[in-house]
Amino acid sequence: MRKLWKILCLICFLMAGVLTAENSVKASETGNLLIMSKPAEDVEIFSGAAKGKGKGSELTFIYSEHVGGTFDGACFTEGTYITLDYTGAENGVYIALVSSSGGSKWTAVYPSSAESIGENMWRQTYSYEDITKAWGSNFARLDIIQVYANVASDINVSRIAYVLGDGPLADTTDGTWDVPMEGIAFIGDSIVQNPIFSYGDWNTILNRTDCVNYGIGGQTTKELENRIDDVLKGDYEKIVFLCGINDIGRNRQPFVICAAYRDMLDAIGEKLPDAEVFIISVLPTTDAFFKDNQGSIQLLNSNLEFMTKEYDFATFVNVYPEFLAEDGYGKKEYYTDGLHPNEDGYAVIAEILNPYLDGTAENGDGAEVSTEAGNGEASGDVGEAAGPTAQMEAGYPVWQIVLLGVAAGICLVIIVVLVCKMVGRKKSK
Repeated sequence: MRKLWKILCLICFLMAGVLTAENSVKASETGNLLIMSKPAEDVEIFSGAAKGKGKGSELTFIYSEHVGGTFDGACFTEGTYITLDYTGAENGVYIALVSSSGGSKWTAVYPSSAESIGENMWRQTYSYEDITKAWGSNFARLDIIQVYANVASDINVSRIAYVLGDGPLADTTDGTWDVPMEGIAFIGDSIVQNPIFSYGDWNTILNRTDCVNYGIGGQTTKELENRIDDVLKGDYEKIVFLCGINDIGRNRQPFVICAAYRDMLDAIGEKLPDAEVFIISVLPTTDAFFKDNQGSIQLLNSNLEFMTKEYDFATFVNVYPEFLAEDGYGKKEYYTDGLHPNEDGYAVIAEILNPYLDGTAENGDGAEVSTEAGNGEASGDVGEAAGPTAQMEAGYPVWQIVLLGVAAGICLVIIVVLVCKMVGRKKSK
């Protein structure tokens, strides 16, 4: 009997360990950033394998805390320098410093020096002097560090770090973007940001004058959640979201994406109670992206539509059907590259979105989001294709709920056995 109890206790312990580890991962997906004080001498901001080929191709990018990322731009002080390790040709990469919050500034910075650290392995150094000569010194508005290939051959970036200088830390506590603080705020990924560069921004697309762009390319709902307070510092009447395709690209489950949206909607309801929120559906892609897995996009949209109904100030704007071709992928005539809309694609979004912004859209306007996978069933990597389930409501995937139930059942059995044994001992006395 003692052996049985030990086995049961061991099972419960292992289950608790698995659940704790999983929830730690979940917390890292949707949790808060660590706010760095003065860091250690060598601060690593990227480690991994960022591979690419083709001169000018983007290899990786790192967001600052200012826009929901992980490194603190305040730590770029006098004497600071960046080191970058990679495998490939000499002078094979360069970096770019980007500000979305300070006027969409993009500046290329080339290494001050490079040394060989192995066969075809190089360590570049970017000095504070060269960085400030190209960028300036307003590191409170440094939002992104990008790395680009400078040669046509294969490149593999393995590590990026910086060594702290001895100057005073910059003040990045404000965080306010250099944009109007009233009107209609658009927040999302590159599909939200790109109109700045190519189409005269959302004011031109929508024929308005009150749109403000908080879009940043490559971002997920995780980064949006981390920087939503920047938007909430304003007095916006309406807030428009379009984000999620990068989450899918990183195999994030719909319940994780919806959890981030819920946190943002809760914050909006608390700080801007009179604001209206519009969540635009994720667009389909052409077969250049997510081939045989368009069902993951449909599944996310059905979850977003279901979630939006929980908030009386939020509306789901379904543009997905208008972009969908007969083959189950996006209509190629609406895209620049199969993922990002072209001018005609943005015109479609404008035609559907404007009535909502003007308050003239009929309730329930737009087609329902189908949970049937049009081209490739939604796989286990992106959740089950059964539509909104208990995992959304509880915030946990179904397998965790089942595992918790099993663990609780085993614990109950142990308690019952112990009680019965105690009762038996008393009777024998």
